[in-house]
Amino acid sequence: MANATPGKFATETESSEGAAFAEMSAYNELRCFIQCPRCGCNGDQIVEIRIGILDQSIYSVGDRINWALHKSVAKGGKPKGDDTEFEGYCECSNCCKDFWLTVRVWSDTIIGVEANHTKLGYIP
Repeated sequence: MANATPGKFATETESSEGAAFAEMSAYNELRCFIQCPRCGCNGDQIVEIRIGILDQSIYSVGDRINWALHKSVAKGGKPKGDDTEFEGYCECSNCCKDFWLTVRVWSDTIIGVEANHTKLGYIP
């Protein structure tokens, strides 16, 4: 069985036999209208999020999160408290450059998303 690091979008893991391999983690999608901080284009974007049960669900702002029962937040469980921020990752549909976002969840509902101007993307 592989030993993966939770909270990453892609991880390198080691099998029980000691061989290293790349493992892509699951995520959900958040569809939203936001301005790309890289090119300034306002448009519909698809944001990869690791919130709730990671089963490739498609969420929009205003949707309730489907949490995994009796699990840690890293495994899709509900965080303590009502007001929580999560990280999201996006590649702009206009310029194809990437950027990070902050996704706000209040009382199990996605209430907002905004670009994170302090964390750089991977694509130059």
